[in-house]
Amino acid sequence: MLAAGALPWVLISYESGLSLVFSFGFVTPRPLHIQSVLEYVTTTRALPGWLLAYPTAAGLYAAAVASRALAAAALEDRRVTTGLLALAGLDLLYFAVSFSERRLGVVAVPVGVALLWFAAWANRPDDWLRA
Repeated sequence: MLAAGALPWVLISYESGLSLVFSFGFVTPRPLHIQSVLEYVTTTRALPGWLLAYPTAAGLYAAAVASRALAAAALEDRRVTTGLLALAGLDLLYFAVSFSERRLGVVAVPVGVALLWFAAWANRPDDWLRA
């Protein structure tokens, strides 16, 4: 589950380069620039809903990590953790598809969706598919 947050979520290829979207923020390799999720939300004035899907996914992922941390005290409900991860992946998919369709010549590849959904599947309760 931690690997799902450490690896890039979305790869955005522009004509002039590549930007990487992580759970913690945007990274532009050349020149190296990192914009945190908090900075992304607070420094930009009015963001449309599709651009807010990314920080929402980051928040859902953070809540899933916190929910999973409750397992140390035997307080975790794995259904909640799994649901948060699945919703984070769905939000990220919405962000990437919307980003690609609104920006001509830009492709956003949502690799993090597979990572988040795999983490959700791996974290599912043992009796998930039993009646």
